[in-house]
Amino acid sequence: MKKLFHIWELIPNAVYDIRIKISKGLKQKILHNLPKNKAKIIKKLNKSRFALQKNIKVSYARWFDWIEYSNVEIPLWALMELTKIAELSFGEMEQNIICYKKTNTPKRLYIYSPVLPVEFSPELVSLAGHFCFDGSLPKDCKGSFYSQKNPVQVADFIKKVKNCFGEVPAATRKDKKNVYNVQLPRIVGEICKHVCKFDSFDSFETKIPKKIKNSNKSIRLAFLVSAILDEGAVGTEYVQILLKNEKMTNDLHDLCVGLKYNCTQPKEKKNYSEVYYFYIKSIDGIYKDVEKLQKRFPLISFGFKEDKIEFLISSKRFVRGKHTTETAKTRRKQILANLNESKTSFELAQCLKIPARSVRRHLAGLLKEDKIERIKKEQTYFYKLSPLFQGGS
Repeated sequence: MKKLFHIWELIPNAVYDIRIKISKGLKQKILHNLPKNKAKIIKKLNKSRFALQKNIKVSYARWFDWIEYSNVEIPLWALMELTKIAELSFGEMEQNIICYKKTNTPKRLYIYSPVLPVEFSPELVSLAGHFCFDGSLPKDCKGSFYSQKNPVQVADFIKKVKNCFGEVPAATRKDKKNVYNVQLPRIVGEICKHVCKFDSFDSFETKIPKKIKNSNKSIRLAFLVSAILDEGAVGTEYVQILLKNEKMTNDLHDLCVGLKYNCTQPKEKKNYSEVYYFYIKSIDGIYKDVEKLQKRFPLISFGFKEDKIEFLISSKRFVRGKHTTETAKTRRKQILANLNESKTSFELAQCLKIPARSVRRHLAGLLKEDKIERIKKEQTYFYKLSPLFQGGS
């Protein structure tokens, strides 16, 4: 399976749709090696298969701009032809690329210090997963987008982009719903889509390409982790994957089974139209495999969900006592004692070292007794002592 993708292989029609700036040293080398007769060079350019295919006519002025001026971008097809005429290698040409961008896009969208060739790696596949689940590649061609509420996940996403591509300009804005929206040059999403063989990044239609399904464990695991980060809900015993895309839900289930992780069969959620889910049971197995993968790819992690997943795994080892009136009273006293400041049910479970579902059961009882209040901040519920209750039992 192909792992490395050169600049001319990154997207369909790359030779026409990518513009390049090259180092001064390479320009001088090309100039030194080119024939002295400029008319012959222009004739060769105009007779090249790239020029003939698109009926492109190169003028002397245009050629002069490309080669003589230090800061002028060159179409990739023309640079490849000039490199060939100068009898230099495409490898040398690629290593002397200062930056590149898509044709007819602003200069601010150049990718500097580019990582070339681009590798079909777990990190790249993880990025493709994020574009599938919480990202988009709109048809208006204005960019590649990723949306996420957690700032840690946003930072990790941008680090992955830079690891895979180089110094990519990334604009991050926070909307009215406190969601971070990351905008990247469109070419980033197009490369992920093309290299990973996705038909689309449309959340409701996309499915896992055969290229990823048939890849090694590291690639498949990286894609699964991106799904857990964007679409996974960490529960008290299992991780739930919930999507509005039936094909992708089935594909993720099959991916888990192929990786030998225990999970339930996909189902349509009751009382919800076209919402599908399944549970991953062997989350401890996934966690151990991710730890191994992190040694080579540190950014493939559970990120902001890691604490919850670690607690889920550890809570399975908690010794569970009998449900008695006395133990319930003791638990509720402990919960109240820990609510000197507002906390989530997960934070309380961590403090008390008991399963989160037990904490939620006791919180429901305390709410009925008006001893605590529940406040919703963004999408998370916090609990605090009721003003009417001053630490009584």
